[in-house]
Amino acid sequence: MQTPAVTESSLLTARALSVQSSLGRNLFQNVSFSLASGEILWVKGPRGSGKTTLLRLLGGTQIASDGDIEWLVEPEEICFVPEPGRLPIFSRVTFLDLIEREVGNRETAESSYVLGLIDKAYLGMTWNDATIELRRRLLVTMGLLRQPRLLILDEPFLDLDGKVARDLGQSLAIHLLEKRPEAIVIVSEEPLNALEGCGIPIRTVDLGA
Repeated sequence: MQTPAVTESSLLTARALSVQSSLGRNLFQNVSFSLASGEILWVKGPRGSGKTTLLRLLGGTQIASDGDIEWLVEPEEICFVPEPGRLPIFSRVTFLDLIEREVGNRETAESSYVLGLIDKAYLGMTWNDATIELRRRLLVTMGLLRQPRLLILDEPFLDLDGKVARDLGQSLAIHLLEKRPEAIVIVSEEPLNALEGCGIPIRTVDLGA
C-alpha cells in the first residue's frame, strides 16, 4: 500500500496501522490514510472490525501494534463525540445545563442554538425526555462548541430517519465548509447518504475489506 504524503493541509497521516486484540487476533492490518483540512474521513466496516479501536488511535488514547500516526493537531484540538447510548444516564438534567457543564459558561450555553443544530426551545428539555435525534444533535453541538480542529463522530446518523439524517448532515457540512472544525472523522456502518451532494471530499477507510 502506498504511503500517504504529508501536505501543508494534512491534519493527520496514518501509515501501515495494525492492531491485535488481547487474544492475539488481528483487528485490522496495514491501514494507511491521510486527512486534510476540509475533508471527511469515513471509517466503515462490520461490527468487530476495529472501528472503535481506530477511533481511539486517532484520539491518541490507544497505541497501535504496528505502524504510526503523525498528527498536525494538538490533543486538545481533537474532540470525540460518542453515541448517546455509550453515555451515563443524565436523568433530569436539561440540555442547557449539560452544555454549560461542557463549555463552563452560561451565556455561551444559552446562545448555543445559533449553531443551527438545536432550536432554542429545546434548551430546557431534559436528557430523558429527548428523542435520539435531539440527543445526537446536543452531543454534536457540545462538540462544536469546543471549537476543535478535528471532530470525531461515532455513528452520528444511527437510528435517524432519512430527512432527520440529511438535516444533520447538511448542518455538519456547513460547519466544515466554514472550517469549524477543519475536518471530520465519521464512523458509520451504513453509507453516508446524509452527506450526498454536500460538495465535500470524503475519504474512506474500509476495515471490512
